[in-house]
Parts: sequence; structure tokens; C-alpha cells
Amino acid sequence: RRQAGPAGAPSAQEPSRRYQVVLIESSVTLCREVRDFFARNAPKMDLRTLVSAVNLDDLASGADAVLIGPAPGGEPLDLLRTLRSRALDLPVILLARESDSETAVAAFKLGAQDYILQDPDYLTELIFSLQHILHRADLTRRNAQLSRELEMINRSLEAQVAARTRELEALSMRLIRVR
Repeated sequence: RRQAGPAGAPSAQEPSRRYQVVLIESSVTLCREVRDFFARNAPKMDLRTLVSAVNLDDLASGADAVLIGPAPGGEPLDLLRTLRSRALDLPVILLARESDSETAVAAFKLGAQDYILQDPDYLTELIFSLQHILHRADLTRRNAQLSRELEMINRSLEAQVAARTRELEALSMRLIRVR
């Protein structure tokens, strides 16, 4: 039996699937670099790149995660706030050119799952972070699905117990009358 692995690796419970990742980044060169790296190193992730976040509702359709690059036509934290204000509950990773602990803390408070500094090896770190985040999101979705199924089964069992209880009470009443 296979163990549950990170996103991109099949688990025993879920067949292998492709993930849709959106990168919002103002640098076309950086978008190309990230797309090429993903094509070589993350075959289960399809990367869509946007140089601006013009229509966030379209952005969310079908996306499994969002990457926000430094200042993509605005402040990355503003973009994250907008995503959250529209109830777009997608995993988000902020990419930064410089280390800034205040921005990192603010990003986490707004619900970002990671804050990655664009150092020379950041793309490898980014893929591992995405795998972890997407795997956790899959587990959360699966947990919610199983909870709904369990609730339905529980309601069905409660109805069966109630019906059987009524039957037994009726039989008990008959027995009392017979005595």
C-alpha cells in the first residue's frame, strides 16, 4: 500500500491529479522562468501566469493555489486582502525580493500559507511549499467530504433506531396487554 505523499505524488486514497497554480507577477521574464522551472520539476502542476490581477474572480476559477509576486501592479498585501474580502479561500504564497518580517507577519495574519524570499534556490523551495500546501488542502477537502458522509450516515442510523424503538415500544405494549 502506498503512503499518502505530497501533492503531485499519488496517495493510496486519491488518484493522481493535476493542480492549477496561478502566478501573479509583473515581470514577464520572471513568469517565464517560473513556468519553465515548473515544467521541468513539477509535472503535476499547471502554472498560469498573470502580469496583473485585473479580474480576481476569473483568477479563482479552477485554481488550486495562488502565488503573488512582489508588487504585481500593486501591493501584494492589498491583493491578498482583496482575495480574502471576496471569500476566495485559496492557498496563497507571497514571493518577496527582500526579507521583511513585518510584511511576512502581516501576510500570515491575512491567511497566506507561506512567504518565500526570492533567493537563488527559491524555486525549489516554492515547489516543496506548494506540494505541502496542496496536499494539506486535499486532506482538508477530503476530511470535509468524509464528515458530510458521516453526518448523513449518522442521520440515517438515528432514523432507523427511532423507527426500531417505536416498533419495540408497540410490541412491548402488546405484551403488556396480553399479560
